[in-house]
Amino acid sequence: MPEGAPAQVGFRLFRAECLRCHAINREGGRVGPELNVPQSIVEYRPEAQIRAYIKDPRTFRYGNMPAQPQLGEQDLDALLAYFRAMSERKHDPEAAGRGK
Repeated sequence: MPEGAPAQVGFRLFRAECLRCHAINREGGRVGPELNVPQSIVEYRPEAQIRAYIKDPRTFRYGNMPAQPQLGEQDLDALLAYFRAMSERKHDPEAAGRGK
């Protein structure tokens, strides 16, 4: 991903705001769900729903994910660009041991 590209900006946001709880390609936190393998979040959730969930998860369900009201539309655009980019770069080291 080129420096300054939306997906690169999204990666930096993900690393700063999400990585302690969520994983991408089985790397990262285990509190929240893995967001890329076996399916990326952008492959099974509409982008509008992902945006709304990130901003205020409690409008969907009660859980441990904190609301992220400080993230603006450009931030959400960047996160979604990162999720789309990673959906084309899947790697699941744990699946290799299961014959997948």
